[in-house]
Amino acid sequence: TTAVVIGFALMALVFLEAVVSTQSTGDQRGLTHQLTGLLVFALAAPIGVILGILITKVLDSTALDITMFVINALATGTFIYITFLEILGPEFQTRHINQLYKTTAVVIGFALMALVFLERAHGTRISFYPQLRASEL
Repeated sequence: TTAVVIGFALMALVFLEAVVSTQSTGDQRGLTHQLTGLLVFALAAPIGVILGILITKVLDSTALDITMFVINALATGTFIYITFLEILGPEFQTRHINQLYKTTAVVIGFALMALVFLERAHGTRISFYPQLRASEL
């Protein structure tokens, strides 16, 4: 069925991402350990999709809202942890590039993401280009 095909495609994509990630970080562990990690990582995405589908089909609205709140809180916390402690922390400890440039890039990135959020929250389209009328095309 289509769901099985999508599940295998998702698993293959995540597996390839994990292989590239393992190769780029120079992981020196044994092959068995690497393959086990890759398999677990690749299976996590389809299992998460299945769990998400089951949760939305089984739970009533109040339980679903609470469950989605907890899942979103965990995902947000993970995203914030990885962003600040795993990526930005080590980046700001090296002094190859001026700290002012790095800080400016972070502030611009957060500002752009805030614009995207405001655009979605208020339903207005933020554009840096003038809108053309059909008659001007």
